[in-house]
Amino acid sequence: MNRRALQAKKDRAQQLIKEQSLPAAQQLYREICRHADNDANAWSVLGGLSGQIGLLDEARDAFRQALVIDPQHQPARVGLVQALRMLGLQHHNQQQYADATACFDELLTLQPADAGAWLGLGNSQFAAGLATQAAGAYRRAIRIQPDFPEALVNLGNVLHAAGESAQALELYRQALRSQPDNVVIFNNIGNACHHLGRSAEAIAAYQEAVRRRPNYASAHNNLGNVLQLHGQLGEAIDHYRVALKHQPDYALAWNNLASALQYQGNLAGAQQCFRQALAGNPDFPAAHSGLLMALNYDPAVTAAEIYAQHLAWGRRYPAAGRATGRARRQDTQRRLKIGYLSPDFRDHPVASFAQALFARHGGSADEIVGYADVAAADAVTGQLKHLADHWRMVAGISDEQLAALVAQDEIDILVDLAGHTANNRLPLLARRLAPVQVSYLGYPNTTGLAAMDYRITDRWADPPGASDECHTESLLRLPGGFLCYAPPEDAPPPAPSPYHANGCITFGSFNNQAKLTEAAIALWSTLLTELPDARLVLKNNSLADAGTRALCHERFAHYGIAPARVELLGRLPARADHLALYRRIDIALDTFPYNGTTTTCEALWMGVPVVVLAGTMHAGRVGVSILNQIGLPELIAADATAYRDVVRRLAGETARLAKWRSELRERMQASPLCDPRRFHQELHAAYRQMWQRWCEAQEASD
Repeated sequence: MNRRALQAKKDRAQQLIKEQSLPAAQQLYREICRHADNDANAWSVLGGLSGQIGLLDEARDAFRQALVIDPQHQPARVGLVQALRMLGLQHHNQQQYADATACFDELLTLQPADAGAWLGLGNSQFAAGLATQAAGAYRRAIRIQPDFPEALVNLGNVLHAAGESAQALELYRQALRSQPDNVVIFNNIGNACHHLGRSAEAIAAYQEAVRRRPNYASAHNNLGNVLQLHGQLGEAIDHYRVALKHQPDYALAWNNLASALQYQGNLAGAQQCFRQALAGNPDFPAAHSGLLMALNYDPAVTAAEIYAQHLAWGRRYPAAGRATGRARRQDTQRRLKIGYLSPDFRDHPVASFAQALFARHGGSADEIVGYADVAAADAVTGQLKHLADHWRMVAGISDEQLAALVAQDEIDILVDLAGHTANNRLPLLARRLAPVQVSYLGYPNTTGLAAMDYRITDRWADPPGASDECHTESLLRLPGGFLCYAPPEDAPPPAPSPYHANGCITFGSFNNQAKLTEAAIALWSTLLTELPDARLVLKNNSLADAGTRALCHERFAHYGIAPARVELLGRLPARADHLALYRRIDIALDTFPYNGTTTTCEALWMGVPVVVLAGTMHAGRVGVSILNQIGLPELIAADATAYRDVVRRLAGETARLAKWRSELRERMQASPLCDPRRFHQELHAAYRQMWQRWCEAQEASD
């Protein structure tokens, strides 16, 4: 095409541009560039037109070509920077983070002092899981522009996710000075303060966020979380409901509302909300685990039904990829490396039984590694750490990082102590992190995972036969009992029986509110009706909330029991004070169909007999195991009628109650339940058996 014809096309294209016919003009410039391929200005115009009509890849390529022809062509350089910026943002929004990163990297070779480009690069790297690189990019942006609020906030987010919330908080506060009306920053300040345990500051920040933006669903949800943590369930529920009013498909808020309702004792409402969370986000393993946990409390759910639900979890979250570690030496006699993974290596009921896992008895040669998925370590964490050979704090690290750590540690048997309880890592465990994987202690049912090989239990909690059929794991039963209780060192001595001072029998249950099912309340109400002078004391964290107390009294009133006969107590600051409350209790009433565990042991340790109604599943048979371990099967009832009979008989044997106050602690100390040497020997014999089976299976497959 000759020069005159090219100029005519350019003139026509310019006319089309004036007429806003940009696609037609862009087509003409494509043709022009094919015939004038070293015309830098034409390529630059083509790039500009392509960018304006959204063809960002073509715009980038055209500007690149212009700069190949003329590296000093300033309009092409400016255009390429703009195209790369827009293309990077487009790729980021489409979750194409590697492509977005490449765009920002190229932009920064052209314009290294571009703070916005460093921000974009950091955003894409953080979204891709490259937190360290993202932090570096944000820091470069801040170095260029120290008051850059977006970079300050996003660097704070990286640090907060890594557990460095104190540094994050400083960055958020710095950003707030530039944008004092930014409600997102107030929300982030709340998140950091919450993680640091500065609850009052967290609440104030969230409240400021929702005051400035009443429809800010995320801040309402987060405010609900802090309030729920501190037992203010009614207020928490109100904020979750506001969040859901403004964002009805907010799966996380549905999940948190479910948790709050469950702790109020509203099991039906909790299950409904967990299902709403899953309707909003079907791939939400925490909500699915929450639903499974809730089913354990429900007396209407059969063992077969709950097993089917656990199998559905296993199908829903299959192994996303197989975690690979180093090959293990197939030697049945060598020293084993046992790993324990838990979010509850802290002041938590699990810790009362976890101590025996780490304690050494009989010169065991096995090497113990603790993986503490604990955000805020406490004195209990330190005690357990001291007992382990190796200790890993793994809260805040990704599943990939945890998988790599377990592989590096060459764990032979990995024991999960969480199951479907809060903050579990079951989706990761589905990938099989160790040759042998075991479920124990924290969860009263199957995990539903094909990759979970064993579950440790005993013949009382899971009688052979029907129990085995409802587990994906093989049940390995310890002969002397699956629990080993470490009594609290700060427990006061048992007090005399309160009956003679009060002139009446006082029942008590210190189990969490979710375990106080309608069936339990109905049966306890019958006992209070039959024993008109008797009183009942209930204590748990949820009962610190006035609304929850009112609901609880209403449930008893439905059966004709006046509020004055049911005393409701919330959390006490010190465990010794909590244990001292047992001096007011004559007989502890265990919950059903989900028994107490720590509460049962504490009551017995304080000299208070516990009456248990034996269920059909593990959750309803833990009390059966405990009472058999200490030689008191006469406190176990087979059904509701027998439960009433046992309680009424005990209520009439006040001399026996007085005698037990002084004898139960000694009985426990002498029993298998409190014998760590017995437990250690049985447990490690079980581990050796598991390992031998694994070695034999490997040999058979070679």
